[in-house]
Amino acid sequence: MDQPEGGRSLGPPATLKVTARTLHIDGTITHKVTERFQALINQHPDIDQVSISSFGGRTNAAVAIAAIISKRKLNTVAVGECSSGCTFIFLSGKIRKFDINSSLGFHSPKILGLSDLQSRLESPAVTEAYQAAGLSSAFIDEALSTPSASMWYPSDDVLIKEGAVHLFTQDRIKHDHEQEVEYFRTNGPLKVDRLTKVVSAKTDKNSITYTYVIAGRSEEVDWDSMVVLAKYDANAAICRNAVTNVMVKSGASYTYLYVDENGQKVGSVMIDKCYNTV
Repeated sequence: MDQPEGGRSLGPPATLKVTARTLHIDGTITHKVTERFQALINQHPDIDQVSISSFGGRTNAAVAIAAIISKRKLNTVAVGECSSGCTFIFLSGKIRKFDINSSLGFHSPKILGLSDLQSRLESPAVTEAYQAAGLSSAFIDEALSTPSASMWYPSDDVLIKEGAVHLFTQDRIKHDHEQEVEYFRTNGPLKVDRLTKVVSAKTDKNSITYTYVIAGRSEEVDWDSMVVLAKYDANAAICRNAVTNVMVKSGASYTYLYVDENGQKVGSVMIDKCYNTV
């Protein structure tokens, strides 16, 4: 997670830049980065979001940046991998978002000359940072019991359920929907039951539409009776899944279009809000 002062070089410090109301951090977290971060925050008081991509750096430097973010109630965005000390910065955000292919990597802190256990005991700020983010004791124990020479990458599902990740960026929604479209393009129709199959998906901005084909003609389908179960199934599929639930909270919508064997529309169901996920 870190090297003490005088330890081996961590490499060049991260680059920082401001675009609109976002401050971007890309690279190793050092004390110079903390100083530059504070200066930019002071120069641009309208900044409301910090975007970060980093494999970590110096623990004290990362904790100092996290304290500034927390005090100013800034939002954070993880772009790609955010590991080790970077997680303190991301988790200090008021609203925490994941971008395309984002991940959080956790492991035990490491102080030269000390074991992982000793290093952890000598680094209370690490545990405190995770507790302040609302992470459970079980999650923190798993994170900090991971050897310092390796990395634990919890799934998006786990991070969402822990409250570590609140929302996805619009680019993430678009990317995930495009992957869904490609999946159906390459895997072809998928059978749902003996009368229904899903044949395709298409996306437009934050929306994705799945097309279901029902055996028979539209005039033979009792949509008024079918729509109740269709809505229930769609809500269960989207809203009981942690990732797609957050997609909806982030502005995504899911439409299930039902057509007959001749391509005539039978009806449709759209999920753009999740009310009851029990």
